[in-house]
Amino acid sequence: MTNRSGPNCSGLVLCGGSSRRMGQPKPWLIIESKSLLENTLHHLKTAGCCPLAVAANRQVPLPKIEDNKENFILSLDNELYSGPLAGIESGLRCLAPWSDWAVVVPCDLPRLTAQAVAALMDYALAVPAPSPTIVRQGSRANPLLGVFPTSWHQKALHLLNQGMARADGLLQGETLRYFDVSEQDWVWRDCDTPEEWMSLQKAKSPQAT
Repeated sequence: MTNRSGPNCSGLVLCGGSSRRMGQPKPWLIIESKSLLENTLHHLKTAGCCPLAVAANRQVPLPKIEDNKENFILSLDNELYSGPLAGIESGLRCLAPWSDWAVVVPCDLPRLTAQAVAALMDYALAVPAPSPTIVRQGSRANPLLGVFPTSWHQKALHLLNQGMARADGLLQGETLRYFDVSEQDWVWRDCDTPEEWMSLQKAKSPQAT
């Protein structure tokens, strides 16, 4: 599955959230005999993302990484900031020396597949002029899910210094493409509560993208 056209693309998993509504750290949830973090890294690696980075909160320990130790970077959120934008900033900054683009995903996508990641990368990058691409499910565009230029770490830091913590500030003023997926496609659904987690574990997505 790693045979794809377009520029090299790394992978970034965001898992620095507090998981307050879930009641337990999301990266530790088990699906298909792996932690949710390990499962996400596996799909990014299989799709051809290299290297891989995890943006983590210093206060929350991560599950042990077994299958993806090679080409793996642990990126800790800057202690001065909080929120998803801080994770994007630290992760993209770590990946910038290795690649110009990164697939950015939250760690709470239990139905994610390597095929879906590869389709997203091809849509964003296998074109003459690659553009930042955001996954849009129905009318909802997810600012934590897409293909970002790693140079955006500079813009993210600028926004953080202005007191912003939300990731959607990154998208303002940018020329974007949208990777549109069906509202019925479970692959791109995140989970914030135990009820959503149980529902997504049982769900079977009708398509890979």
